[in-house]
Amino acid sequence: MSHVDYREILGKQIFALSGDFTYKRRIDLAGHTIPYIKPGDRVVFDLGGVTHLDSTFIAEMVLIVRNLQNVTSRISIISAPEKFERLLEVTNTRDHFYKIGVELAEPELERKVA
Repeated sequence: MSHVDYREILGKQIFALSGDFTYKRRIDLAGHTIPYIKPGDRVVFDLGGVTHLDSTFIAEMVLIVRNLQNVTSRISIISAPEKFERLLEVTNTRDHFYKIGVELAEPELERKVA
Protein backbone atom coordinates (compact mmCIF):
# COMPACT_ATOMS: atom_id res chain seq x y z
CA MET A 1 0.00 0.00 0.00
CA SER A 2 1.16 3.54 -0.80
CA HIS A 3 0.61 6.54 1.40
CA VAL A 4 1.37 10.27 1.19
CA ASP A 5 1.43 12.26 4.44
CA TYR A 6 1.24 16.00 3.85
CA ARG A 7 2.17 18.77 6.25
CA GLU A 8 3.11 22.42 5.94
CA ILE A 9 5.87 23.76 8.15
CA LEU A 10 7.09 27.35 7.88
CA GLY A 11 6.32 27.70 4.18
CA LYS A 12 7.65 24.25 3.30
CA GLN A 13 5.24 21.76 1.78
CA ILE A 14 6.48 18.40 3.04
CA PHE A 15 5.26 15.17 1.49
CA ALA A 16 6.37 12.07 3.39
CA LEU A 17 5.90 9.01 1.21
CA SER A 18 5.64 5.52 2.62
CA GLY A 19 4.94 2.04 1.36
CA ASP A 20 5.14 0.56 -2.13
CA PHE A 21 5.29 2.84 -5.16
CA THR A 22 5.30 0.29 -7.95
CA TYR A 23 3.18 -0.21 -11.04
CA LYS A 24 0.92 -2.68 -9.22
CA ARG A 25 0.47 -0.47 -6.17
CA ARG A 26 0.56 2.95 -7.74
CA ILE A 27 -1.59 5.82 -6.60
CA ASP A 28 -2.20 9.17 -8.22
CA LEU A 29 0.89 10.73 -6.68
CA ALA A 30 0.47 13.98 -8.63
CA GLY A 31 -3.12 14.25 -7.40
CA HIS A 32 -1.94 13.81 -3.80
CA THR A 33 0.72 16.52 -4.05
CA ILE A 34 0.24 19.21 -6.69
CA PRO A 35 -3.07 20.62 -5.33
CA TYR A 36 -1.39 21.52 -2.02
CA ILE A 37 1.42 23.55 -3.55
CA LYS A 38 1.21 27.30 -3.97
CA PRO A 39 3.54 29.51 -6.04
CA GLY A 40 6.78 30.21 -4.20
CA ASP A 41 6.49 27.27 -1.80
CA ARG A 42 9.48 25.17 -0.97
CA VAL A 43 8.59 21.53 -1.64
CA VAL A 44 10.23 18.59 0.12
CA PHE A 45 9.61 14.98 -0.86
CA ASP A 46 10.71 12.71 1.99
CA LEU A 47 11.18 9.20 0.59
CA GLY A 48 12.40 7.67 3.85
CA GLY A 49 9.31 5.49 4.23
CA VAL A 50 9.30 4.10 0.70
CA THR A 51 9.81 0.34 0.88
CA HIS A 52 9.53 -0.63 -2.80
CA LEU A 53 9.63 1.38 -6.01
CA ASP A 54 10.15 0.91 -9.71
CA SER A 55 10.47 3.01 -12.86
CA THR A 56 6.77 3.91 -12.61
CA PHE A 57 7.63 5.93 -9.51
CA ILE A 58 10.44 7.71 -11.34
CA ALA A 59 8.03 8.59 -14.15
CA GLU A 60 5.52 10.00 -11.67
CA MET A 61 8.20 12.07 -9.95
CA VAL A 62 9.27 13.48 -13.34
CA LEU A 63 5.64 14.38 -14.06
CA ILE A 64 5.28 16.15 -10.71
CA VAL A 65 8.59 18.00 -11.03
CA ARG A 66 7.72 19.19 -14.55
CA ASN A 67 4.39 20.50 -13.29
CA LEU A 68 6.02 22.29 -10.38
CA GLN A 69 9.17 23.70 -11.95
CA ASN A 70 7.49 26.98 -12.93
CA VAL A 71 5.49 27.28 -9.71
CA THR A 72 7.90 26.62 -6.88
CA SER A 73 11.09 28.22 -5.77
CA ARG A 74 12.75 24.99 -4.68
CA ILE A 75 12.10 21.25 -4.85
CA SER A 76 14.07 18.85 -2.67
CA ILE A 77 14.10 15.06 -2.41
CA ILE A 78 15.42 13.68 0.87
CA SER A 79 15.96 10.25 2.43
CA ALA A 80 15.89 8.56 -0.96
CA PRO A 81 16.35 4.80 -0.82
CA GLU A 82 19.31 3.29 -2.64
CA LYS A 83 17.03 1.83 -5.31
CA PHE A 84 15.78 5.33 -6.17
CA GLU A 85 19.37 6.44 -6.74
CA ARG A 86 20.02 3.39 -8.95
CA LEU A 87 16.84 3.98 -10.97
CA LEU A 88 17.86 7.60 -11.57
CA GLU A 89 21.09 6.31 -13.05
CA VAL A 90 19.48 3.53 -15.11
CA THR A 91 16.75 5.80 -16.49
CA ASN A 92 19.19 8.67 -17.06
CA THR A 93 16.92 10.95 -15.03
CA ARG A 94 19.41 12.39 -12.54
CA ASP A 95 20.70 14.99 -15.01
CA HIS A 96 17.13 15.98 -15.89
CA PHE A 97 16.35 16.63 -12.21
CA TYR A 98 19.52 18.69 -11.77
CA LYS A 99 18.86 20.74 -14.90
CA ILE A 100 15.45 21.84 -13.66
CA GLY A 101 16.73 22.61 -10.17
CA VAL A 102 15.69 19.62 -8.07
CA GLU A 103 17.93 19.17 -5.05
CA LEU A 104 18.74 15.53 -4.36
CA ALA A 105 19.97 15.81 -0.80
CA GLU A 106 22.89 13.76 0.35
CA PRO A 107 22.30 12.14 3.76
CA GLU A 108 24.50 14.66 5.61
CA LEU A 109 22.54 17.55 4.09
CA GLU A 110 19.08 16.22 4.92
CA ARG A 111 18.96 17.87 8.32
CA LYS A 112 19.38 21.27 6.65
CA VAL A 113 16.60 20.63 4.09
CA ALA A 114 13.91 19.21 6.35
